[in-house]
Amino acid sequence: MNTRGLKKADDLLNREADRVMDVVYTSTILALHRNQGWGRVRISHFMDKAQQVFNECGEDDTKSMIQLCDEETGIEFCNEKGECWKDDVYLNDELWKVRKAEYQKKPRAYQIAYLTRVRQKQMEWLFPTFGASIAIALHRKEKWGYDKINALIGQMYDVAAEYGQNLEKLKKAIASELNASYEDWKRGR
Repeated sequence: MNTRGLKKADDLLNREADRVMDVVYTSTILALHRNQGWGRVRISHFMDKAQQVFNECGEDDTKSMIQLCDEETGIEFCNEKGECWKDDVYLNDELWKVRKAEYQKKPRAYQIAYLTRVRQKQMEWLFPTFGASIAIALHRKEKWGYDKINALIGQMYDVAAEYGQNLEKLKKAIASELNASYEDWKRGR
């Protein structure tokens, strides 16, 4: 059994999840400031809510963040390949329920290989997952509807692309434009 491969996939996924979360959150901060005129205090309150949404949804293993976003807001996130969450066993609990019994009958080596592949697949869904948490938080906290959320998510993606998803450049933009530090928000101001 290649448990080292699974551990390596877990470690890589965790590092990339931390990076992508920071890119999405910094991009969101800049998009809210630039396009909505939000200041530091309002952004701080909103980012707290976004983190709460992410933590709350993360505790429920029956629905992915992306599925929950689709159900609550009508916004369907896809990955960069254009794949829909509904077609992915990792994101769609209904598909998993169908395949779970078959998976559990397989030898342990197969299960580990499968879990390793799932971790690799999860990498493709990190940006949409964190984007979905922002969309849900906008819906719950700000009572925004589909059009307004969708526009902000597009702006967030544009900001991330503007800086090439480079976290250091995004942090410098926050410091310059808001006279604030992203680390302050991350620590929970």
